[in-house]
Amino acid sequence: MGVSLGKPALVPPLSPPVAADRGELVLRGVAKGFGGKPVLADLDLQIPAGQFVAVVGRSGGGKTTLLRLIAGLETPDAGTIALDGTPRHGLQRDVRLMFQDARLLPWQRLLGNVGIARGPDWRQRAENLLAEVGLAGRENDWPYTLSGGQRQRVALARALVTEPGILLLDEPFGALDALTRIEMHRLLIRVWSQHRFTALLITHDVAEAVALADRVLVLRDGAVAQDMLIEAPRAERSLRAAELERRILAAV
Repeated sequence: MGVSLGKPALVPPLSPPVAADRGELVLRGVAKGFGGKPVLADLDLQIPAGQFVAVVGRSGGGKTTLLRLIAGLETPDAGTIALDGTPRHGLQRDVRLMFQDARLLPWQRLLGNVGIARGPDWRQRAENLLAEVGLAGRENDWPYTLSGGQRQRVALARALVTEPGILLLDEPFGALDALTRIEMHRLLIRVWSQHRFTALLITHDVAEAVALADRVLVLRDGAVAQDMLIEAPRAERSLRAAELERRILAAV
């Protein structure tokens, strides 16, 4: 189901994003349960490379389980998960996670935290990414000197240092104050537009899902209860946010 808006943009649009050539995610017949209780059942899902998808739903609806399966932290009881056409098992270098807790290493300076994977040219890449998230010149600072929003900026830079095809976001802004969340939303969309990874955001905040995503999935009782494509430019969505949120909430 698509949602198109016809009003002019309220702010200048982002520059056109680069084309995504990897990060396609396909789930076929995926099932997962715990202690004999099914959490996901026969789930089929296809996410094109470069799409920004938000997943919302009530607690226990399967959101976190879905994320953990894609990340390789859990193994499906049935079905397949394929990345760029290849079935995947276990942790993957091309998939990275960002959590509500930044999980920075207190004994590493910011440069070391971002470059923790220690790939080729990691120092230069870490410096570039710190600058990209607004922390240029703070490479030698310690994590304890940062605010909550700054810690999440470092976590975002760290997630991108290996150039993943898929970024999984598990309510990364849930603990931030309202103004900081808005700043982080803008930063995430700018970085996503530039790097064009596939983004999968788990959130309880329907307004956040509408503001950020190209597509919103509602998970209910282990199945997709609604799959909404949002075609409106992000700058225009505030004009119809209440309607979009009402339609999503009706399916939760």
